Amino acid sequence: NAFYYSEIEMRPAAIKNSIKYLVLHKENIYSPIENEILLFIYKKLNAKFDGSKLLVYSENEKKLFLKSNLVNKNKISVVGIPRTDGPISFKKKAPKNKILYFLIEENRGLPSYLLNIINRTNKLPTNILKKIKKFSKEKNYWKKMSEHTEKYLIKFAKKNPKFQIIFKGKVGVHEHKFQNILLPDNIKLIKSGTGEKYLKDCKIVIAFNTTAMFEAIAAGRELIIPNYSYNKKKFEKSFLINMHKKYLANNLRNLDNKIKKAIRQKYVYRKYSPYEKKILDYYIGNFQKNASKKLIKNIKELLSKDGSN
Repeated sequence: NAFYYSEIEMRPAAIKNSIKYLVLHKENIYSPIENEILLFIYKKLNAKFDGSKLLVYSENEKKLFLKSNLVNKNKISVVGIPRTDGPISFKKKAPKNKILYFLIEENRGLPSYLLNIINRTNKLPTNILKKIKKFSKEKNYWKKMSEHTEKYLIKFAKKNPKFQIIFKGKVGVHEHKFQNILLPDNIKLIKSGTGEKYLKDCKIVIAFNTTAMFEAIAAGRELIIPNYSYNKKKFEKSFLINMHKKYLANNLRNLDNKIKKAIRQKYVYRKYSPYEKKILDYYIGNFQKNASKKLIKNIKELLSKDGSN
């Protein structure tokens, strides 16, 4: 992370002692409103990158750094998310009839989350304040969506005991989920680690406002995005990662139909569509299974240069 305070102090010390300092900036998948807020934060609240090289996962993140004048153009490169090389390789492998559900983060992309990001300032531009003001007191906005999705999947599992479902949680978010609920034997709950490796065997992926959506597309899996159980009239779309409507399940019946249709269909390998290439390149910087190679190439190039910069 280019903004991790404990490491910022190390950069000038490394340069002073002729030690090359490379940062691989963490994964960044943002909704439109997050992009606006982070651009403001980058411009106003961060010091310019003074290391040898900054590697980022996506063109979007590179644009944020350059627009904010936080890094010189010759010091930043896009390598893509290395772990997505795995899902891309899964595309040629037929999956089993399993469902992989990434547990919904109930505040993901919403003001209760965003206000934690911006708590170092009260000088947000008026246009951003207007967008988040009406949601400033909202908490767990996606809670009903999460509960309804999980209730449906548990019911589905009970009706189809031979059908395997994986509930994939996130460290720091879902540790206490289902503590008082006895899940069916055919639902496996995983609360830690990354989830991309489970894409290999799962035909259907249910995910919302997360990198997992793009990993599912990269793996050629059937992606379903819940889009129900919230007030759509009140809701500001800029809090959602913009995805094609073909992925959206607009109610539980729609979710059920999409799952059953995907189960019936035989898996057939196909190349990425122009749209898929575009969003994979924009959000995860990878659709050619070359992110790891680009990372290694950049490291080697930096090490081969004379001097520390």
